[in-house]
Amino acid sequence: MSDMHEFAPGWVLGSEHLPHWLVVKLVKFGDDPAPEPPVAAAILQLADEQSQHRIIFELADNVLLGSRLVGQLVELHKRLYLKSGALRLCGLSDHNFEVIRLMRLQDRLPNYATREAAMAGTLPGVM
Repeated sequence: MSDMHEFAPGWVLGSEHLPHWLVVKLVKFGDDPAPEPPVAAAILQLADEQSQHRIIFELADNVLLGSRLVGQLVELHKRLYLKSGALRLCGLSDHNFEVIRLMRLQDRLPNYATREAAMAGTLPGVM
């Protein structure tokens, strides 16, 4: 990640520019991070600053999805859609994507294997 933005105590958004996409990675650090970081608002602010509303979202290995964080992703998905943008999840662990599946959001928030697949919109087994 080329740029790092701390947006809440113990939480950083790393960002990197790809052609027509902004890659954003959520990273947790420190011993006492804020429990419910405002991810959607932070990513939308970054997207607005960069004038790029097509987002590839990644998680650091130490970040586990919970219901509040998934709710933030749903909000982000809707708000980007209203700006003619897109949200694509990329490289989530099996455990984290199982949270998405349990909430029946896998159609709205599919997990792409690579950044290239996310940019192309290509899911495994889909031709």
